[in-house]
Amino acid sequence: MLEQVLSNLAQAAMISIVLAFFIETALGYLFGMSLFNKLHGKGVKAPISFLVCYLICYASGFDFILIVFGTNSMPWLSQGITALFLAGGSKSISLRFGELKRTLDSVNMTR
Repeated sequence: MLEQVLSNLAQAAMISIVLAFFIETALGYLFGMSLFNKLHGKGVKAPISFLVCYLICYASGFDFILIVFGTNSMPWLSQGITALFLAGGSKSISLRFGELKRTLDSVNMTR
């Protein structure tokens, strides 16, 4: 039982990382447009990020809680939680990849 939950957790985590990376890249382009530069500080990025993540979860059927725990009693709620996780985590994952790239570049420059 525990092995299955851990295996499911690893699978869901890997899918989340890949999704979050692509979502953050796409939203970075979207938020880099001149329209969003005019709205800077208006609080529109977080709701848009959540909406995009929820639509992706809904359209793809990706549900972190369903994958890990195997329960589907309220799919709209668990997909909403998954979307919140992706919307919040995508920025963090993007920062970590940026730090990793800078670290690798600095190591390569010292050689």
